[in-house]
Amino acid sequence: MDKIITNPITGEKVTFLKESADTSGEYTKVMVELTPFAKGVPKHYHTAFTEEFEVLEGEMSITAGRDKKIVKEGGKVFVPINMMHTFRNHSDKPVKFTVELRPASVGFERSIRCFFGLARDGKTKKSGMPKSMVHLALLAKWGEGMPAWPLSVLVKMLNKKAEKAEKKGVAQELIDKYCS
Repeated sequence: MDKIITNPITGEKVTFLKESADTSGEYTKVMVELTPFAKGVPKHYHTAFTEEFEVLEGEMSITAGRDKKIVKEGGKVFVPINMMHTFRNHSDKPVKFTVELRPASVGFERSIRCFFGLARDGKTKKSGMPKSMVHLALLAKWGEGMPAWPLSVLVKMLNKKAEKAEKKGVAQELIDKYCS
């Protein structure tokens, strides 16, 4: 399995430093590189793990709850479970940072690999989101995240689609193609 993956649509590069299997489920740690002015991810929160961001090079903006910060090299931001958050590269220079999830999340690891794989295969929109609602449903479920309003109203529908996709073998197809 590749340790370094790139999303050709968004320009994001993710390096898997420690995966669940490496840490006996204690944590997952990735390094993320964003191009200048990259939007990052939409507002969301996670229901099963905390995240700690540490900027290694450059600077980025992180909003966690109501607190919006510009985080520079060496700076850290801790995001507890169920806290709405987002991040982006607001500058004209690349930014490199790590994200550590506690406990580890195999689903998060899987969702990133599948998102980027679908993008490489031309199966995403210009925004980087999957063209298929079934794929989106599976990746959302695996990522153990909840989007901000108004997308949050779609969660029940997406969960039902994900369950059907798992029963039909679509989930296993994605795992076999992008996570093996």
